Amino acid sequence: MDGDLGHEIDAREIPDDWPTGYIPLRKSTPYELPRREADEGEVYRLEPALVDWAFRLTKNVALEDTPAMREQRAAMRSMRTPGRRRV
Repeated sequence: MDGDLGHEIDAREIPDDWPTGYIPLRKSTPYELPRREADEGEVYRLEPALVDWAFRLTKNVALEDTPAMREQRAAMRSMRTPGRRRV
């Protein structure tokens, strides 16, 4: 799920006709839809020691795979954009 990035202006500076001070990324008014950029995304540098710790802690955890989960995955596969890379 992508909640997108945005900005929140100081409550004392919100114009009277605005319902909120939250403004989506690259926009100038509340509830204005963000413009999509090709290959847009955020990148985070992960602390290697924390990644190693998390991997060691969870590498043998069995993940449940129910018929309902398989059905959900199948539905998502049908929504993929042709030619897009999978991670």
